[in-house]
Amino acid sequence: MKKRFYLIIALCLVLLIPAGLYLYLDYKKSAQNSSAPNAEPLLPAISNVPVSGVSAPATTPSAETTKFITDLQDPKVAESEKSRILAVLGKQKQVGAFPALSAAAFNGSEKLQFEAILAVAQYEDPDLRLQTLDLIHDRCNDARLKSGLQVLKAADRHVDLSELKALAAHSSDIFILKLLALYAYDEDPDVRLSIIEWLEPYDKNNAKWILVYLLKDEEFRKNDSLRLALFFALKKWKNNQEVVQCITEHFDKEHYPEWF
Repeated sequence: MKKRFYLIIALCLVLLIPAGLYLYLDYKKSAQNSSAPNAEPLLPAISNVPVSGVSAPATTPSAETTKFITDLQDPKVAESEKSRILAVLGKQKQVGAFPALSAAAFNGSEKLQFEAILAVAQYEDPDLRLQTLDLIHDRCNDARLKSGLQVLKAADRHVDLSELKALAAHSSDIFILKLLALYAYDEDPDVRLSIIEWLEPYDKNNAKWILVYLLKDEEFRKNDSLRLALFFALKKWKNNQEVVQCITEHFDKEHYPEWF
């Protein structure tokens, strides 16, 4: 009997010791894994995986755009470089850059303000245009312009050309010209042509900057009606170096002798 008892005890030990050793080693391995600092996941987060041919969401500026935004706010950056940046941002149309553009549209030199407005205009986004209309409305003191802006805001998706024309003829106020610049890239070619024609009578630099900006844009030059309208609208500045350079670059002497 005593002998059988010891045999049972020995058999239990033979079975329990390997099982216990296995559990101990498994526990030790788990403890080591949990204590490893900043353990890398087997796969990176899906949101961080760049996909070839797919751009980042518009609300998240790229590294290049972030630098552009920083440079726009840096007083040490040359105005010519800021002009180049504004032209690039206008073509990129990243929503994440919009706050910086709308800020630039009311700060800095007047030339850069108009270039920022024209960059915003290229977004062709009614909501962003409404936001910019609000900014113009808040900053101007002209009661007639404020009233007209309300009309434009109410009909923004279908531009009220008659109201826009009435405002264009109202005065050469900087806010009127900013308003015209804001509609310069409207999807309707007739609106674009009207904007150029309404800018033609103005003899101020602000109008000149808008017209030169548009002529430098291939999107306008490839439309013959817009191209010719820009040519005639700029004739009054034929003694201005920037205008002459722009005209001679995009028009040849043989077909446009009246300029040369």
